[in-house]
Amino acid sequence: MAVVVAQAFNSVDGLLGHLDDEDDDVIEASLQSLVDLIPYHWAEIADQLTKIEELSEDDEFAHSKLASLLASKIFFHIQSYEDSLNHALCAGDLFNVSDPSDYTKKLTEQCIDSYRNYMQTEYRNKEEKLSMVKSKKDDDDSDEDDSEDEDANMRDNGLNINSENKIDPRKIKIVEQVFEYCYQTRDFKQAIGIAIECRRLDRVQQAIELSDDKEEMLIHCFNLCQTVITSRTFRDELLRLIVKLFGDTNDANYNTICRCYFYLDDTRPISDILWQLINSDASSDKNNRKELTAYQIAFDLTEYQNDAFLRGIFNSIPRPPYSQLYPDRVKQQQAASQPSAASTEQAADIGATSLNDNDANDAPKSSEDKPSTDYNDEVSKYWDDELLTKWQRLKSILLGETIIPKYLDFLFRNSHSDLLILKKIKDGISERNSVLNNSLICCNGIMHCGTTIDQFLRDNLEWMGRAAHWCKFTATSSVGMIHNKHLSESMNILQRYLPGSGGGPYQEGGALYALGLIHVGDNSDKTCDEIRTYLLKHLKQASNEILQHGSCLGLGLAALGYGTQSGGAQVMLEKDEDDDDDDDDDEEEDEAPEEPPTAQGPDAALNEDNIGPSASEILTEIRNILFQEEPPTAQGPDAALNEDNIGPSASEILTEIRNILFQDRAVPGEGAGLSLGLILCGSGNKQWYEEMLAYAHETQHEKIIRGLVMGIAIIFYNLQEQASYAINTLINDKDETIRYGGCYTIGMAYAATGNTLAIAKLLHLAVSDVSNDVRRAAVTNIGFVLCNKPEQVPKVVQLLANSYNQHVRYGAAAALGIACAGTGNNAALKILKVLAKDKVDYVRQASLISLGMVLMQQNKVESPEVEEIRNVYLQGTCTDKREPTMCQMGAILGCGIIDAAGRNVTISLYNKYNNCKRQYAIIGMAIFWQYWYWYPLIPFITLCFKPTMIMSLNKDLKMIQINVESREKNKDRFNYVENLKEEKKDKKKKAIKVELSVAAKTKQRKQKKEKEKEQKEKDEDEESGDVDMEDKDKKDEDKDKEDDKDKDNKKKEDGDDKDKMEVDDESKEEKKSDDDSEKKEPEFNLLQNPSRVTPNQVSYIQWTDKRYKPLTLRLSGFVMVEDTKPSEETQFVEQKEISAGGVYGDEPKPPKPFLYLGQ
Repeated sequence: MAVVVAQAFNSVDGLLGHLDDEDDDVIEASLQSLVDLIPYHWAEIADQLTKIEELSEDDEFAHSKLASLLASKIFFHIQSYEDSLNHALCAGDLFNVSDPSDYTKKLTEQCIDSYRNYMQTEYRNKEEKLSMVKSKKDDDDSDEDDSEDEDANMRDNGLNINSENKIDPRKIKIVEQVFEYCYQTRDFKQAIGIAIECRRLDRVQQAIELSDDKEEMLIHCFNLCQTVITSRTFRDELLRLIVKLFGDTNDANYNTICRCYFYLDDTRPISDILWQLINSDASSDKNNRKELTAYQIAFDLTEYQNDAFLRGIFNSIPRPPYSQLYPDRVKQQQAASQPSAASTEQAADIGATSLNDNDANDAPKSSEDKPSTDYNDEVSKYWDDELLTKWQRLKSILLGETIIPKYLDFLFRNSHSDLLILKKIKDGISERNSVLNNSLICCNGIMHCGTTIDQFLRDNLEWMGRAAHWCKFTATSSVGMIHNKHLSESMNILQRYLPGSGGGPYQEGGALYALGLIHVGDNSDKTCDEIRTYLLKHLKQASNEILQHGSCLGLGLAALGYGTQSGGAQVMLEKDEDDDDDDDDDEEEDEAPEEPPTAQGPDAALNEDNIGPSASEILTEIRNILFQEEPPTAQGPDAALNEDNIGPSASEILTEIRNILFQDRAVPGEGAGLSLGLILCGSGNKQWYEEMLAYAHETQHEKIIRGLVMGIAIIFYNLQEQASYAINTLINDKDETIRYGGCYTIGMAYAATGNTLAIAKLLHLAVSDVSNDVRRAAVTNIGFVLCNKPEQVPKVVQLLANSYNQHVRYGAAAALGIACAGTGNNAALKILKVLAKDKVDYVRQASLISLGMVLMQQNKVESPEVEEIRNVYLQGTCTDKREPTMCQMGAILGCGIIDAAGRNVTISLYNKYNNCKRQYAIIGMAIFWQYWYWYPLIPFITLCFKPTMIMSLNKDLKMIQINVESREKNKDRFNYVENLKEEKKDKKKKAIKVELSVAAKTKQRKQKKEKEKEQKEKDEDEESGDVDMEDKDKKDEDKDKEDDKDKDNKKKEDGDDKDKMEVDDESKEEKKSDDDSEKKEPEFNLLQNPSRVTPNQVSYIQWTDKRYKPLTLRLSGFVMVEDTKPSEETQFVEQKEISAGGVYGDEPKPPKPFLYLGQ
């Protein structure tokens, strides 16, 4: 209609003239017409803006709202959006949010933005108030009743906590109209996005409940929690809402729910879900789908690298009876407790009440305390062999007993490391340069990390033996890099280096460090008990600084994350609250419903001395959640047999490390500070933070201060705004080393979040701090904050890479390597190639290391520049003696990183397919860059490596023979980089002959004479050509006659076999056709199980097998498959025994036994 009106009016002067009319109806009609015509005549109407504003402000004018709407549109067209919004708010209901015009969209966006800023500010103020109240309560030790009243009052006040910000209620009304409009148009995702930005959980819930596909909306919200929401507090609230709304779930929801509980740091519900899946009836579990789902969830949770959390999940799952777990031990204990001839009756009573040796005081004195045999039979009947097998498989996944051997098998099976590169570097560097030789040792360890192939070390034992002092320490620790995760043979491998071998403190300290590198990230019983106990024993006994340093680092790695509360072991400096916790547990037991039976008897809950929740509490909670009868469980008759607390406690380890710290010696003090952070990573323990910071102010050793502040940074890993009080304290400190740690605290707390406030703080420190070290650290940590968005990092650091300050340029190179590792990002490569030619040697060093990180697992198809960077920038710089030592060191480390673990791993700080950040990888990368001060920290980079593979497993956790297709026309994309070719030494160099000018002239004359002779001979041959042709024809005729005679004789001989020859010809033709079909290559690459699949190649992988169906859409890592045809025979992939092959590298097997005759 507006178009018709516009065509009828070429000018609006007449309508504008009616605005001065005395009749309100005339003015209304003209205003309505002007509103319709304003997109075409806004410039002409704007001349009467003053008159229109007067009408809008006239309270007596009945149509003032219409005048306000017209004024709002005029201001919109002259791009005065604030005035436009104010008049639109005065227009009231005439402003229609459902209008699809640009005018409406712009003003609604402004309303939403202002409302969003207001709500986020109010929510932030609420968080700060609550945190202040809680901290004040902790500091003042106020009464619990008073604190609860204060918290209740804070919650009742809601968002109106001393609010200074105010917002126009009319804006809120428009936002509410936007929500209603989204509901009407069924655009629920937009409504959810606006509600999340405005911190409106009620609107999120309403949108989910109104949607047709509730599950899709919940999964959409969960993805937003992982990628968009920066506030951890609000994220946790939204996750609780998601879990609440999921309600009754099916198989597709279990994985999402468990990941929600992971972010909420709650192990109990995950244990309940896993138990429900493996304890399902076989009749209702078609093709064992529920069991496979439990295993797939367990594999996905291991991606987060939080072993303490995984141990907490396992501790909350019901356990089978002790007699079924350890039948051999039970038989031995029963045999040892058989009655003797002297006291048969008394011993019989004792043997009937226990399965192992208990103290006399613990033995029951009456027959009423004896568990009945019927009850034990009930326990054994419930835990049948099938359920026990499922429980053991789940345990093996959660504690790494399945994953680690399969990783070793994959790395050893597919190793493509190039020893010629190491040989070329070794021959090209000086033997007297200890820095370069030490770098080469680390390069070898990185290149063969986890492959257990130590051939280079065995071939160069004499060269290795020349290492001295700290080079010897690092060389010994490199053995732990090569045999990373080789848990079963760790003590045998390091036996000749460990304390007591007589190799000196550097060798023995390095061996303890290597032991921690082998067992880092492992949560098995052996690591928790034997290795931690062994390292703690040597830490107590060590008096030498080198041994103390190695023990601290090794123990910190072996107990990484052991002190976090999520694993069930609460680490406190004081244990005054234990008695109160026990009283609370007793009260909960009184209120709980009837307990399910346990193998210890009905009264076992009263005798448990275990740390954390008792077994009866666990079972009762599971039964209440699942509403079904739970099995009897057993942890053994003796509390000492409980597997929840294997090995030394976290408090014992931390106390001993603190004793080393208080000795105030520089080298072991630095290791102690790092070790404290590793054990308490992600815990946010305030008491330990305050004590470590206080000692950092007291000590005079810079190394100790640096170790402590790095430990503090690791303690606040992933805590985001909860670490704000520590961050503000650290970055405002007078000591530059403590401010340096504050930068890393920001990077660790906001790692992989992309938080804009964190980046703003780091950029401010990078350009304003007076210390070069702080500037370098600030720019470096931008890479940690943005490692989930690597494509944005080159844009952020591009200007910093051109800074006049060389330390800022170094940080820019490091940030690019951290965030863009393994991506082959072209923008990052462009910046790094410029920095690799910088005038400052250590800037070039960082750029060369980062080039190796960015181009990991990249071939010439994926990245055409890889050959130039490998040959010129890395290998060329290594052997160029004109280069500074720092540049050569960076190039050597870059060569090892680019070919890490036989070219089968990548540096993965953030998994974009699971949207999860890998805890150990981020911590390891942060400590690796401390090599600037301390070279022995280089091996920490092995924590960042992740095998890039796809491995399909069945319900027995065995590799099946199956292929997947790579839908990529260029098959070379999946190829490994070609190895160097060894030059043959037999080739002799051509000797350069020196000729006199006289000899050269005579030689030319001879050549001319020879050419003239040849030309004459050719001319003579042409003249006599006709005669020769006649002679040749005669000879050919005679040969033809002889051939005809021979053919006749052959025909007579072969006449009888004519039919046979025809049959043979037919069969040959069939064979040829079959051979041709076999020779035809498939259209796509077929990747066998297991196979290497890099992150850039995952998008090309497609599942084509019809028998086996994957239980996850993520075709990388461990994939559980459902066998749709279980009756058919299954073919497996044989898993190699690493202990027989990997330890000894490529050495031949020993010969068969023979009899030596002495001849």
